[in-house]
Amino acid sequence: MQEHQLSFERTVKRSLVHRRAVNEVFVTDLRDVDSSTFLVGAQLPMSHAYFLDHASGPPRYTLPLLTECCRQAATIVAHERHGVPFDWTFLMMDTSARLTNTAPLLVGERPTELTITVGTEVTTSRGGEVRGLRHTFAMAIGGERVGHGDSVTRYVTNEEYEFMRAAGRTGTPPLSTTLPETVGGLVVPYLVGRRDPRNVVLADCHTTEDGALQARLAVSGRHPTYFDHPLDHYTGMVLTEAAIQAGALAAAAEGEPAVNTTVVGLEAGFKQFLELDDDVVVRARAGKPEDDADVGRVLPVEIEFTQGGAERARVRLLTTSDGERSWR
Repeated sequence: MQEHQLSFERTVKRSLVHRRAVNEVFVTDLRDVDSSTFLVGAQLPMSHAYFLDHASGPPRYTLPLLTECCRQAATIVAHERHGVPFDWTFLMMDTSARLTNTAPLLVGERPTELTITVGTEVTTSRGGEVRGLRHTFAMAIGGERVGHGDSVTRYVTNEEYEFMRAAGRTGTPPLSTTLPETVGGLVVPYLVGRRDPRNVVLADCHTTEDGALQARLAVSGRHPTYFDHPLDHYTGMVLTEAAIQAGALAAAAEGEPAVNTTVVGLEAGFKQFLELDDDVVVRARAGKPEDDADVGRVLPVEIEFTQGGAERARVRLLTTSDGERSWR
């Protein structure tokens, strides 16, 4: 991993990773390995109102933080090494991540230094401009591999983005600042592994006649991480968090509360924009336990997001149990 080559002295410019708040920037350095492989450093915080908000147990770094670090790594590589303009829009088409070693993920007495080896492949180009990239990620802490992942991102001009967003709509999409600051009917935070109700994104949860868990997506437009800056649709971060919370509720229905579970695998595909001005229905269903070579027994959970009766995104999770059940 050649971690000695990376600097962790300061974070990069926030514009390089599409964040407005400095405290939401984790990437510290970018170095070249070859023309398609790069090393990215990221410092993991010792406290964070969202990423380290857990209902119980010793503080640990989890998949949402590591996937955000990978997103930031992919973003800085796209700008700095592939010349994607700063005024273009980045559209994540799909993403996946796996934890293979959770021991190094306990929060220690100092901020943790994460090294990400990023591989890139141009998937689409036009007129010499990169229009799409596939990124692969290998994550390590202190020389120990902790996980891996990949993502596919599409890059569009402002004019192209406006055209895409106008399709099927009768007016301009509203911004996240128009969402209510407080949301009613939220799930109890403890049930989805959270302490702070501001981090809960599901409301009106119930079990359907066919046995699926169903809820409504409910996100505050003032959340400092979900909406670090105004946006006109629900992002991949919001949807994966909703999936993780729905997965926690589905796992609880199988006999293990959220405080005993850890998400170790995530695969997400985003088909269409999820609009802010129409209800998003979240449905989750647990599968049969499986054996995983890296982490042992896991429970798969399938989550679908529908809007206007049409499926717009789908997420598959793998969850481990720290409790007595262990999905046996």
